[in-house]
Amino acid sequence: MSNKRPNPRRVPRTQADVDRAFKDGEDAGIEVILTLATYALLDKCGADGAFITHFSNAVRDVCDSMNRGYVSYPDIVRDLKATHGFTVELLLTKPVCVDRSAS
Repeated sequence: MSNKRPNPRRVPRTQADVDRAFKDGEDAGIEVILTLATYALLDKCGADGAFITHFSNAVRDVCDSMNRGYVSYPDIVRDLKATHGFTVELLLTKPVCVDRSAS
């Protein structure tokens, strides 16, 4: 009889494990986006620290509202387009903000 270790890929996962992994992925994605936006605002747009703090808090509030089900990503996309005339498109891995109202 051998005492083999179980294959870690075959270890059953609980729903709590799956939920935690999903939440960790969301948190990592939000951190990356905030880091990129912060860099762009500071380095390219000349924003100051107070604006960055306000912006970061606003993004976290929107993410919290999405997590609680108050608003969805499609709602935000529709609102940006209808209210402000903007759409965000990913073209060849270069995200751009397109002002449709100018055309």
